[in-house]
Order: sequence, then C-alpha cells, then structure tokens
Amino acid sequence: MIQNYFKIAWRNLTKHKVFSFINITGLAVGLATTMLILLWVKEEVSVNRFHANYDRIYSVMENQANGAEVATFSSVPMPAAATIKQDIPEVEQATRISWGESRLFTVQDKAFVEPGLYVDLDFLTIFSFPLLQGSTNLALNEPNTIVLSEKLATRYFGNEDPVGKIIRVSQKLDYKVVGVLKDVPANSTLKFDWLMPMTDYIRDNQMNGDSWENNNIRTAVLLKPGAEPGKVNEKIKNLIGQHNSDSRNITLFLHAASDWYLRNDFKNGEFTGGGRITYVRLFSIVAIFVLLIACINFMNLSTARATQRAKEVGVRKVAGADKHALVWQFLGESMLLTVFAGALAVVVVATVLPLFNDLLSKQIQVDWQNSTYIGIYLGTLLITSLLAGLYPAFVLSGYQPVSVLKGGRTQLGGGTVRIRQSLVVMQFTLSILLIIGTMVVYQQVSFIRNKNLGYNKDNVLWFSTDDLNNKRYELAHSEFGKVPGVESVTVANTVFNGPTNRENGLRWPGKADDDKTLFAVINGDRDMLPTMGLQLKDGRNFSSTFGTDSTSIIINEEAARRMNLKDPVGTPVEFGENWKGTIIGVVKDFHLSSIHSPIEPTVITYQPQYTWVTFVRLDGQNVPVALSKLEETYKSLLPGYPFEYHFLDQEFDKIYKSEMQIGQLANWFSVLAVFISCLGLFGLASFTVERRTKEIGVRKVLGASILSVFTMISREFVVLVLIALGLAAYPAWYLMNDWLSKFAYQVEISWWVFAGAGLLSVGVALLTVSFQSVKAALMNPVKSLRTE
Repeated sequence: MIQNYFKIAWRNLTKHKVFSFINITGLAVGLATTMLILLWVKEEVSVNRFHANYDRIYSVMENQANGAEVATFSSVPMPAAATIKQDIPEVEQATRISWGESRLFTVQDKAFVEPGLYVDLDFLTIFSFPLLQGSTNLALNEPNTIVLSEKLATRYFGNEDPVGKIIRVSQKLDYKVVGVLKDVPANSTLKFDWLMPMTDYIRDNQMNGDSWENNNIRTAVLLKPGAEPGKVNEKIKNLIGQHNSDSRNITLFLHAASDWYLRNDFKNGEFTGGGRITYVRLFSIVAIFVLLIACINFMNLSTARATQRAKEVGVRKVAGADKHALVWQFLGESMLLTVFAGALAVVVVATVLPLFNDLLSKQIQVDWQNSTYIGIYLGTLLITSLLAGLYPAFVLSGYQPVSVLKGGRTQLGGGTVRIRQSLVVMQFTLSILLIIGTMVVYQQVSFIRNKNLGYNKDNVLWFSTDDLNNKRYELAHSEFGKVPGVESVTVANTVFNGPTNRENGLRWPGKADDDKTLFAVINGDRDMLPTMGLQLKDGRNFSSTFGTDSTSIIINEEAARRMNLKDPVGTPVEFGENWKGTIIGVVKDFHLSSIHSPIEPTVITYQPQYTWVTFVRLDGQNVPVALSKLEETYKSLLPGYPFEYHFLDQEFDKIYKSEMQIGQLANWFSVLAVFISCLGLFGLASFTVERRTKEIGVRKVLGASILSVFTMISREFVVLVLIALGLAAYPAWYLMNDWLSKFAYQVEISWWVFAGAGLLSVGVALLTVSFQSVKAALMNPVKSLRTE
C-alpha cells in the first residue's frame, strides 16, 4: 500500500514538471533560509555557554542615581571583589577583570603587541578556559607571571615547552610563563591571548587597590550551587555606600553570564529589552515567516490543481478507498516533495554557509554527526510536510465520487477559492512586513553611519603612545607634527568611540548638594579641538600663552545644561580637593561613545601627561607616504615597538558592524521571502490561465483586446496584494517603532516607506504574473476553443 502511494506520488511529480519544480524550489529556498537563520540563532544564544558553571556566573554591575536619572556601568571599586567573596556566604569565588590591554612582547627577535587581561586567581576556576600546560592552583599567584594562549605559545616558542620561559613585556619587565591556555572560543565575550596577575595591573598603574572612591574595574563572581541571585542582590545592593558615604547613590546588582551578550542594554537602571536578543527574536520570527510563506505556496498550488485530480479521487472512492486512506496518500506525496526539497536545502546551506559566515564574521558549522542536528532537521521536514500537505490532502480527499465522475471534472467550491485567496493574502502580508522592516532597518543603519558626530572622523588615525605622553610629550608632539602630510597632532585618554573616564566630583557655584552628575573627562592638549574637528561655540581654546590653562577646562553644551549655566565661560570650578580652575570655553555637543547612548556631559582638560593615545589628522593627499614617515618617526621615538595605527572612521564602522550585518541579513531574507511568494504567484497565474483558457478564447472572439485580457488576469492578484499591504501596515509600524525605541537617536518611519513597499509588492506581483497574462492575451482563440 505505502509503496503504491509513493509510486503514484512519483508519477505525479514527473508528470507535472513545472508544478513540481515550483513547489520543490519554493520549499527548498524556504527550508534553507530557515536553517541558516536557526543556525545563526543557535550561535547567538550559545555565547558563553561553554563555561561549565555558566548558570552560576555573574558580573557585578552598578547603578548610579542622579535625581530621576539612573546610569548603569560595569565598573566597580577595586576592593568589591574580595569583600563580596568574604562577606556574602552565597558567593563561592570572585575575580577582578581588567578592561583589555595590549602589551609589547619581546622574545629574542620576535616582537608583537598582544591583547590580554589582568585577573585574580579565581579567574581560571570561575571560567572554563582550560590549561593545556601548567597548574590552575599555581598560575598567576606570583607577580610577573603570565599565562599564554596556545596561539601565542606557538608564535614565540614554536614546538618547545614554553613553561618556565621568559617574555620581555613592554621592554621593561621580564615575565615567566607559568601556563598555556587553550585558545579562547569564538563564542566568548571575554577575548584575550594572555593573562597576568591583577596585582601587577595595580602596581603598574600606581592604583590604590583598597580605595572605594573609584569605580575602575570589572568584577565577576561564581555563586554557590542553589544560591538565589535575588538574595545576593539585596546583600550587595548598598555595599559601596557602606564603605564610602559619598557614594550612597550607587547600588550594585548581579548580571547573569547568560545576559552578557544578549541582554546588556540598560536605561534608568533597568534592562530595556534591547541588545542582541532583539535581533535573535526578530530573525526567529523571520524564519517562521519564510517557512510559512513556502508552506502556503505548497497549499495554494496543490489546492489550485485539485480539479485535475478529481477523477482519480472519484475512481479510488468507488473502488473502496475511504477518506483516511486518501488523506494518507496525499500526505505521502507532500512528504516526498518535502524530502526532495529538504535534500536540496541541505545542498544550498552547505554551499552558502561559507559566504554566510563571511558576512556575519561567524564560524558556524553544521555537525551532521550530531544527533541533535539530525533530529531538528528531520523534525523540521516533518512539520513542514504536515503544514504544507494537510489542508490540500483534506480538500482532495473530500470530493464526492458521483458528482466527480458524472462530468469528469469539478470546480473548486467558492469556500475553497476564498481560502486560497486568503493564503495568498497571508503570504504577501508576511512578505510586505519583511519589506517594510528591511527598509526601516536600512534607514536606521544609514542614519547611524551618516549622523553628524560633532567631530570630524575622516583622515584621522590614532596609535598608542603611553610612555611618550607621560615622559616625552613635547618631543613626540613636535616630531609627529613635522611629518609631511600631517595637518595637526593631539593626545587624549580616549579613542573617541569607546569607554572613557567619568567623574562626579566637579563642583561649581550653585551646584546642589545631592547633584551626582557624571561627567566624561577627556584629558588632552591645546590641539585637541582643531585635530578632532570640535567646534568652539563660546570662549576660547587652550593656549600656550596662558599659564593657568593646566587647571582650566572646556565643557560641551550638554555639560552647560546639566550645570544650569547660561553663560558658563569664566565660571570657577573645582575638581577633587586641590584642583581649582575656570571654564574657558564651550564646544558644541559631540558623541564620545556609541550613538546608542545619549550625548554625555563632557569636560576637556589640558593634561597631556595623563594620556595614552596620539591622534594625527592627515591632509589626505598622499596617505601611504605619510603613514610610512609616521612609522619611521614612531620607531625612532619608541625603538622595538611595532607601529600599529587605526583610522578613526574604520573603528567607528566596527562599532556599528552588528547593525550593518543585521541590515544585510534583513535585505537578503526579505528578497528570499518575496522570491518564494513570487514562485507561488507564478504557479497560481499559470493555473488560472490554464483553467480559464476557454473563457479567454470566448472573450477574444467577442472582441476583447490584449490589454483587457491582461488586466482581467492580473487584477485578481493585484487586489490581493493591496489587501495584504493594508493588513501589514499597522503591525509593521508597531514592530519597527518598538525596535527603533532601543536607539537613543532614531529615524522617523515615513509614509513613503509604506507607499514604497506597496508599489514594490504590486510591481513584483505584476511582473510575476505578466508572463502568463501576456501569454493568455496572445493565445489563438481557435486553439483554446477546440473540443477536448
């Protein structure tokens, strides 16, 4: 019986080649798209899950309240880790983690700048970064010891045993290698190639490791099994205020490792629902949409061709077949088509996956030996075959043999036709939702990339000059400025697209006692404004002619608003206990960090000795020559250091790489969704023309023009697409407004987005059915009216 079902299914498959091709191709593209999205989603949610104690790892975060506003940061005071471990019974281990540093490593003739972290002893037991050589108990428990990644161990020592070997760090100190770590997985939020003791970080930066006054380090904890995070939150909430009465506005809370990557967008002290989880949810819905569109194609085409199998159903029923047997037969045919489509989808995924990985900078792989993958794949095929075939199976098996065999053919009932039309509307509603979403995402990404930052990032590069700025600032500034092609040079303690120091200790006349406003503090020099293209609104820039400028500051407009100063120039200010100065200028607002965040109140000081990076603005005439000369100058000032530079505009693009990738993904998936819809529309148009062949012949004999026949065929589908546009408009507006609300600065959804989506959908629909419509309009009525 089953063999017979599949034999008939195969015959129908080969007999109706166009129908079979459209169905298999539509399903294959839908399945391949869904598989790629699900692989991406799996990769996203797997970040950090390789840690054995993943569900017990938390970072310690802080909320700083200033009136109604609450700012959230991942930095806490240095002593917090040890205090939490000692005083909170639910905490098993705790470690401090630096922000990610780069150090020059020298071994004989090999010298490279390598990225890494300073950590405490508990780091290697909290996190699952396995040691290939060395002991977890001995690693990092002494000053000047280092743990290398497998990659670095091979780079510097080849096949030799690196444990016990010496590495020269920053041409200052010798570090002994005490362990080799397996390379950090790609799906880890913590990225590093080496680890050094936190005590060395404190020593080298001349920090007070016991001070509760500065929030300057990351902290992670491991809770004991069964410990409740909510109870720990209550115990650590006011920890900083207990040790520093001036910081009672600061509260601590735990942030789960499962949320570090997906849920890290906070506003007023609460998770906003934004972050990467937004995209995971968005594309999970897209995967469902695309698969539904492909299944709707199958249902539409199968029910549309149902009349051609009416006689077969009638004969089978007369021969004794009941409805259940017929349902199983047609479900079998659906499953056979789905299996072919599934096999084709696997080929498509295998072919496209390398390009997909390049687009997203991922390392996604499909392990077909993994039973989980196979189970999900087979389950998806089963669900797809049921979704696509269940309704057509009941339609086809529902014919009455008497009415079918009496005339040899039957027409579908009005209810079935309406259902088919409803499915077309649903299909295009989903497609239009994706089109509108894609247009809004593209607008927002373009807005972010082209928004006026308040400074000029073009033709500006930066490189690390920590030692030079501290000791030989004037010499370095002069030498870099002499390089041909260099317009100006400045130094800073920030790279203008990432974290910077923040202080709430600024005081001015009229400041309220409870005002805890955080100010971003940029240390720079007199060439900061012209080099970075900051626009002076009022007052003056720093100048060598004024001896008091070392205690003067320049603020931005947002700082003036927060300080409630209408004419801030000349206002006396104080920083700390011994620092007194004056506001000498106001610059227009500029973005110091991501555009996802609002512009911060910012203070610029004349403190070149407390900077670590040099910015150079080029004239853009002969960049390669200028870079070569800059490298010569750099190496003459810092012998042995490789010249590693970064263009500011390229670094800016990296920050928004995620949004750009999402925009590209949305483009591709919406194109694929429209393509699948058009496949179905083409098939339905073909069937419509075939079913109305005689009607078209009669109309032409009676004088119908080619245009009128074309309009008659196309009108039905255009009306359905317009209905779909009406149904998609509000959900698309609501969903995209919700997505845009996660951005501090956003575009408005214009009416033309909906008009554009409508015109595009109607145009694509007309283009899809035009071939069949024109073919029908040009048909010879003599042939169409010939007796069957």
